[in-house]
Amino acid sequence: MTTTRQDFERAFELVIGHEGGFSDVRSDPGNWTGGTVGSGQLKGTKYGISAGAYPNLDIRNITLAVAHDIYQNDYWNRVGASDMPPRLAFVMFDAGVNNGVSRAIRWLQESVGSTADGVYGPNTRAAMQRAVTVDETHVVVEVHSRRTRFMIGLSTWATFGIGWSRRLVRIPLEAAHHWPDPLMVDDVVPEPMPIPPAYEADLSLAERMDRLERKLDLLLEARI
Repeated sequence: MTTTRQDFERAFELVIGHEGGFSDVRSDPGNWTGGTVGSGQLKGTKYGISAGAYPNLDIRNITLAVAHDIYQNDYWNRVGASDMPPRLAFVMFDAGVNNGVSRAIRWLQESVGSTADGVYGPNTRAAMQRAVTVDETHVVVEVHSRRTRFMIGLSTWATFGIGWSRRLVRIPLEAAHHWPDPLMVDDVVPEPMPIPPAYEADLSLAERMDRLERKLDLLLEARI
């Protein structure tokens, strides 16, 4: 089983909910165009798109539509999510956005016994497909465990760790909720989760992004 366009749209909405709006905290290396504190310009991060990764973008004024394209082309596609079952795809997608594509791919490669070079190619795809055929949940757990260990070891964990912990805990719960495993519900295949109204096929991208932006604003207000 591989992902669909609807899987990406749902995953995008979930990850955007974790990333939130604009931030230009000086102590966050990703907010600087040089990738380290004090290096280059302090342009900040918005929707998870950082100045460190995209130094030439006007970060503060990025729209959700622009973020949507970046997430699909630079993260979803590059981690190989389209080849994966939805739960693994979502875990890999969030890891790629939050921790970097090559690092996320290395975690996958270590988890499925492929050469850990950080590049998603035919050998990694074949190893992944063999592994998920045997036990997809095991692969998801292995990838997420490696990510958790990495993040706990970061020097900035003392500053940002509680927020990161919330995200790390929520990711597998969201994956299980939105893409349930039939084997975990007494062999009864659940009815498909309804597609959020923001992603109905008859809406334009602009209309979908407008609806999502309003939902995100409400989420951010609730956090304040």
